[in-house]
Amino acid sequence: MVSEYVEEIFDYLRELEKQSMPNADYMDMQKELQWKMRTILVDWLIEVHVKFRLLPETLYLAVNIIDRFLSLSVVALQKLQLVVLLHCLLLQNTKKLYLHQSKTFCIWLKMGILKMKL
Repeated sequence: MVSEYVEEIFDYLRELEKQSMPNADYMDMQKELQWKMRTILVDWLIEVHVKFRLLPETLYLAVNIIDRFLSLSVVALQKLQLVVLLHCLLLQNTKKLYLHQSKTFCIWLKMGILKMKL
C-alpha cells in the first residue's frame, strides 16, 4: 500500500531537507564567533558522546541542530555556551541517563563550559 507512494514521499523529504539545511556561510554573519570556535565546540561534543557512549546519530543530530540554529540567529559567545548546554541537557533527557551518570554528565558540562571560556 505504501509502496505506491514511495517516490512521492522521497521527493517530499528531499525538498524538506533542502529547506532545513544550515547555511554554509552562517559564520560570516556571526559577530563574535569564528570557525575555530565551532571546531572546539564539536570536539567537546564528541568527547561527551564518547564518554557517555551515545549513538553516532545523536552526535550528527546535535551538530546539525546547532548549525541550523546558528544559521538563523546571531549569537554572542556567552550565548553559544548556553545553546550547547541546552542541547546537552536535552540529550541527557532523551538518553535517559542513570542518576550516577547524570551527576558525571553535569560535571563534564561544567568542565567543558569552563574550558570553552578559556
